[in-house]
Amino acid sequence: MARLTDAIRSPSARRALVVFLGFALLAEYASKPLTLQIIPTGPSEAYADMAKDLGDSPTATIFEYPPSLLHDPTYMYYSTFHWQNLVNGYAGFFPQWYGRLTLAMERGTAGTDRSFGFKLSGDGIDPAADRMSTPGPTLVLRRDEPVEITVVNHLGERTALHWHGMELESIYDGVHGWSGIDKRLAPMIEPDSSFIVRFTPPRTGTFMYHTHVHDERQLPLGMYGPMIVIDPEQRFNPETDHVLILGRSGVDPSAPNVLLPTTPVVVNGERAPELVWTAGTRHRVRLINITPDDIFSVSLETPQGPVAWTPITKDGAPLPEGLRKQTPARQTIAVGETYDFAVDLPPGRRRFWIEVRSTAGKWEAQGVINVR
Repeated sequence: MARLTDAIRSPSARRALVVFLGFALLAEYASKPLTLQIIPTGPSEAYADMAKDLGDSPTATIFEYPPSLLHDPTYMYYSTFHWQNLVNGYAGFFPQWYGRLTLAMERGTAGTDRSFGFKLSGDGIDPAADRMSTPGPTLVLRRDEPVEITVVNHLGERTALHWHGMELESIYDGVHGWSGIDKRLAPMIEPDSSFIVRFTPPRTGTFMYHTHVHDERQLPLGMYGPMIVIDPEQRFNPETDHVLILGRSGVDPSAPNVLLPTTPVVVNGERAPELVWTAGTRHRVRLINITPDDIFSVSLETPQGPVAWTPITKDGAPLPEGLRKQTPARQTIAVGETYDFAVDLPPGRRRFWIEVRSTAGKWEAQGVINVR
């Protein structure tokens, strides 16, 4: 204790740290979650002094809080505790805000197994968008900005949700009964129950969320969606930033197993989507494969052959400059992969096609892109 407090120079910061450690000891003794909260009236001297002492290099560990308090907008929480090299005697904490979203998993209106979907609501979401979509809506998050997503299960059956490709604390990763540590494991989300997921996206890129229960059934019924992380200063523009997510639609009870699917391939939930792109500008194409077990060849075709595109990222990781070369728009993509491409469209009206084929050349799906 002496070494920790001596390492923090200001008396006010030391007092705040001692109070924090005292609460932590009481919480451990009582075997209850630790909750720290303040009325958001602005940063105090203690927080400013701790920030000065710690500099810019702390790392973050996110702790649990009682869900009933997390949704109270009148409080600011110490949702992230920042620690820097305790061996060398530095410690501190700063308040951060969580962006709060609710992602509700829903059955189709007919109450059958024909479709599942998602409803998205919360901070910055237009209330008019609160309708079920299959696949799920595009989640647009910002790098280094904490987010809290309440996943609600209205499916009438158990499920779990995995955040594919995202770095986050293991318990939130959605592999029920496995991800986590010791006895603190990711739960199954029971019918009419919910689970709160918290993470801070560390990098930009294209990712996805999807069911992690009965994949061969829940996936083709629509339990998946795209997730995009952008820089804090960026604005997501769906007119030039396009997600093409490949899945299967429906369940065939006669199929021998998940490795021999017989249901249709869909692009953004449709067999033949029709899209409108703006001429004379650069577009970004985010290609995702979340079929149960398929490898596809995807291309953007004209009567004269494929258009050109430039690879940007693979699975959310930027490609080296040497690989960012314009090539014919054709890509083989396996399950769980994502690819991002830049497409520069000249002025003028034109039309081309999204073509999805098996690696053996069998036609699977086709969409139309009208350029205006």
